[in-house]
Amino acid sequence: MDILSGKWWDASWNPLQDTRKGSTGIGYHCTKVSPGCDHCWAEAMNNRFGNREPFDGTPAKYELLPKAIDKVYTKKPTVFSVQDMGDIFHCDVSTSQRIDIYRAMEKNPQHVFVTCTKRSLNARRWIEWASKYSSFQEWPLPNVVSLVSCCTQKELDVKLEDITRTPAASHGISIEPMLGPIYIPDDAFGLDWVICGCESGPGARHMPIEWARQVRDRCHSLGIAFFFQQWKVGTVPIEKMPDLDGNTHYEFPKLLTNHISVIKAVEEMAQSCL
Repeated sequence: MDILSGKWWDASWNPLQDTRKGSTGIGYHCTKVSPGCDHCWAEAMNNRFGNREPFDGTPAKYELLPKAIDKVYTKKPTVFSVQDMGDIFHCDVSTSQRIDIYRAMEKNPQHVFVTCTKRSLNARRWIEWASKYSSFQEWPLPNVVSLVSCCTQKELDVKLEDITRTPAASHGISIEPMLGPIYIPDDAFGLDWVICGCESGPGARHMPIEWARQVRDRCHSLGIAFFFQQWKVGTVPIEKMPDLDGNTHYEFPKLLTNHISVIKAVEEMAQSCL
């Protein structure tokens, strides 16, 4: 894990692939459902290295690739970012595919898996269903952090109930790209991690530093871990793990703070800041 480069994960795990064969073979897929999707990083990557199918409303042909599933069957404790080239709670992902993904996570308790979705209601409904009808030994899985993407206050207001009521070992929100000021309310019960950062890449929209400061202050007053990932001003290069009022913020929720790779990365980050 390289926190200095703005990474809170060790490796990406993308078990779902879109098997529609474009000009360069199979790739990935998602559908834009948020203002934060306008300049989608995953779509740009798929255009370069995947099947070049647009991230629109066209149905995908998702398949779980055995080689991709096998990636998590390793002994070394790892923090995985799950399906960052899409969304496991996309409507085109089947229940059986989600069960297989969560089963792989269950069978590898040495890892921590961080899921992030823009579809909070889909996630809530499926996870509630799984708590009643699936055969997992323990639910919610104790090694899964559930994040929901919220880029604006409107999105947070709409999704907050789903976030706090979805069964999860750890809840969080990803405010990246941050497209407006966001106030985390007092009733954000169960929220224990916030990742915040500006938009990057061509056409990136400006994020005033005051927006990050307000979120940090609310997180600290509510006892929520705050991770300030990236920021930039104008045309200067993006700054990873930027200084905010004299401090670099790389806080993790309790589920992650005792993970061996996080402990090592935090120690290295602390040394670099001396």
